[in-house]
Amino acid sequence: MLIKRISCRVREYQKESFFESQKQWSRLHSMKGFIGQLGGWRYDPNLTACVFAFWETRKDYNLFMEKTHDEIFFDSAQGSTYSSIEVQLYEGINSVLNSAGEMSDLIRLSQFIHVTVGQVEDKKEHSVNIQEAIWNSGRDAEQGLIGGTYAFSQQEVNQFLVLTGWKDEISYRKNLESDFSLTSAEEPLKDFVEIKTEGMHVENAWRVLKKSEL
Repeated sequence: MLIKRISCRVREYQKESFFESQKQWSRLHSMKGFIGQLGGWRYDPNLTACVFAFWETRKDYNLFMEKTHDEIFFDSAQGSTYSSIEVQLYEGINSVLNSAGEMSDLIRLSQFIHVTVGQVEDKKEHSVNIQEAIWNSGRDAEQGLIGGTYAFSQQEVNQFLVLTGWKDEISYRKNLESDFSLTSAEEPLKDFVEIKTEGMHVENAWRVLKKSEL
């Protein structure tokens, strides 16, 4: 599974225009290999929109970029609604919480997203094993967790992403206080460096489901 993470810095006077233009990406729903998309405004002193798109394979994504992306982008006039953009591509680790069905639930049901991005040292395989052990040992105990994924960047060496979807922010906050906290999957363990975290409420108007689920 391919995950595309898009972060756009938006000026206050651009916010409404960006919100409306982002809705135009609903046309993704019929693209081959498209799983879904969601996003929101990141908790940040700067006004930043963050959107996550999920694709079955890199081949499906590349075909979309070649054939359809620019048409939607120019039709929406979104290029004039932000001051800067950052795009990262990640490959989901198949053994950690990202089956197609589970990711579909995350995209369809989540109202709050929590994300951790950082660097892992050379023991990449070991870090995956840690994630598997944490997720598989306690995820059922976490009330309000919809699903999540652990992924590695295709552009930055050893950069990882942990994304979890929750039914609301209250459920996520309660998780922080529980005896078994899934945020332990996001703690800066010995292998992890340069940890950054972010949270956001999902904008329902930006949520895109693939055609078969509409």
